[in-house]
Amino acid sequence: AEALLQRQRERGPFATTGQLVTALEEFGKELTDDRCRDVLTHPVFVALRVFLNREMQQFEAALEGIFERLKPHGRCVVICFNRWEMAAIRRFVREHEAPSAQVREALPQARWADLYPSLANGKRYWVRQAVRPVKPTPEELRRNQRSKSMMFVLEKVPR
Repeated sequence: AEALLQRQRERGPFATTGQLVTALEEFGKELTDDRCRDVLTHPVFVALRVFLNREMQQFEAALEGIFERLKPHGRCVVICFNRWEMAAIRRFVREHEAPSAQVREALPQARWADLYPSLANGKRYWVRQAVRPVKPTPEELRRNQRSKSMMFVLEKVPR
């Protein structure tokens, strides 16, 4: 990223995606890992798309809206295709989970708020993973390399 910004300072902003691709290919030549060099443009364009379309903010807002509307013990299934989506789901659950019985027994109540932000969010529900995330089987991956999605089942639990 720094190298791209430096190049823009020296030569001016990129006017076309082709110019950006050329710059990425030039930087990719410096990489020693052939796999990284060959696929450098893809993650850069995905990151640009996610940023420009505000996809993270929209994803988080959608999750918030879903759980505001779900009935108690209602479930939401989310299929994630990107790592950032999986991280966002995990962060959402972390920010809305209830303290476990082990935490309540082991730690003083003063520490709970630091570890469980949901205690201070004023919402009338918790969120928990109803089942472990579902991954494609090795057989599915063998048949279809693009099946690297992960499915999360989240449940709204009343406080």
